Amino acid sequence: MSDCLESIYFAAREDPACDAYFIPIPYYDKNGDGTAGQMHFEGADCYSDKYELVDWQNYDVEARRPDIVFIMNPYDEYNYVTGVHPDFYAKRLRNFTDLLVYIPYIIHSEVVDSVVGSLPGVTYAHKVIVQSENVRRQYIDSILQQIQGITRTYAEEKVAALGSPKTDKITACKKTDYPLPESWRNLLYSGNSEKMVLLYNLSIETALSYSRGESCDGYLNKIRSIFRYFENRRDVVLWWRPHPLLEQTFRSMRPRLYGEYRRMVEYFRENRLGIYDDSADMDRAVAYADACYGDESSVNLLLQFAGKPVLIQNIHNAGREPAVPEDEEQVRNAMDKFVARQHYNSYILYEARDAAEGGFSLAGFIRHFDLIKERSGEQSAKYRQRYTNADGTAGQRIYEYTSSIVRSMDNE
Repeated sequence: MSDCLESIYFAAREDPACDAYFIPIPYYDKNGDGTAGQMHFEGADCYSDKYELVDWQNYDVEARRPDIVFIMNPYDEYNYVTGVHPDFYAKRLRNFTDLLVYIPYIIHSEVVDSVVGSLPGVTYAHKVIVQSENVRRQYIDSILQQIQGITRTYAEEKVAALGSPKTDKITACKKTDYPLPESWRNLLYSGNSEKMVLLYNLSIETALSYSRGESCDGYLNKIRSIFRYFENRRDVVLWWRPHPLLEQTFRSMRPRLYGEYRRMVEYFRENRLGIYDDSADMDRAVAYADACYGDESSVNLLLQFAGKPVLIQNIHNAGREPAVPEDEEQVRNAMDKFVARQHYNSYILYEARDAAEGGFSLAGFIRHFDLIKERSGEQSAKYRQRYTNADGTAGQRIYEYTSSIVRSMDNE
């Protein structure tokens, strides 16, 4: 998730007046009772040689007192699935820097969760940088609702809309940046032609919603159904990239389903149903994908930013996905109606229960993909207009802004 900091770090490194330290930190799985479980550390193997990584055990933030600290994890101890090392909680880091800056690790939808103002990363940060003015307004409103005794002026000064480094990354990344394992490459080609790559993206929120109560088997049933759908297809490669913490979420929050989910993962891999991607690098999957299918997720927002259409899966369609696609005229009409709605997510479509009544089936989405792809330029451009510094300069602007704050402190 550190692509939300990457372009800030590279901008800082280019400044001869700045010493920039990039410090991967450990995190822990949470046990069912909320205690810390296994520790994980994603170090050198997870980053390209463009980074100069610093060992977290050798950087004493209390002694060094850096001018600025950028963080991307807002939860401190209040995450039910994982937690970063307590030495790097926002409430501690604030004490050892002039400027603690929180950058969201995700791209927000146009509707931001109203509790964001209560997250420790937001509460303790001196500055919060968000992707757009619309998101900024919602952060300000949430801060005023969640934190007692502050003024609107304080909240407005705290939050700045300068864009997201995640869009810098997605704008710049291309296939040639990411060499693939030979076994993956063999799946992507049929003779000399490339197959369509469909990114199958699963999210924690949807998984939890459809794996409880009467619908406790609904989510896994949908995944099984999609496996069957693609098992004998040779024209499309299913690139399955579940949320990196989905397995741990099942283990800690849905233990009854954990074993079955693990068996499904092994079945997919052993039978080579597609590419199973459990790597740390989301951007590689986005670079290779022609389109995306799956859950509501912030990843979808990056895909439409990059001009790649998304179809949100209908969990209730499990086992009833039509094998025969709707005809070209139906898909064209459905696309025309969607564009006319001017939805704020301009390239995120929805799988219909019955595409004959309007909307899109998975079969129609694939069969008439060229028709849907025709809208790439206009729909992506509409979406990009919602962002600040959507031209790949967000990280540079954020660095300049925060540096100017520190310089003004020095001059006082």
